[in-house]
Amino acid sequence: MAYPFLMMILALAGPAMVGLAIWRSLSVRWHLILLGICIFYGSLPVLLSWSGFWLAELFNCDIEGMMVFQCPDMAWLGTLISGMVFTHWLAITTIPSALFGLLGLLVSLGLKIN
Repeated sequence: MAYPFLMMILALAGPAMVGLAIWRSLSVRWHLILLGICIFYGSLPVLLSWSGFWLAELFNCDIEGMMVFQCPDMAWLGTLISGMVFTHWLAITTIPSALFGLLGLLVSLGLKIN
């Protein structure tokens, strides 16, 4: 039941940063900080997936079935790595939101400078 709410929050995070920058009339410094947050927000699911694959290789975990990892020493680590690898599906929501946020923040920054 919480997934539609989570997806709505993820989809509106980028535009919310633009609204914050415009309505609060933030300085150029805060625009740049929000741009950095927006870039990090958009790339986070992909970074988590890559780090999950890296951890699976580091701890010699094997893939069983459809992307379910089994680690030889720690069973909980396989569950954690499987969850990390599947976070790339959140990129369906976060990347468009981050792109809208980046575009809006760049336009707002351009208007602020002029």
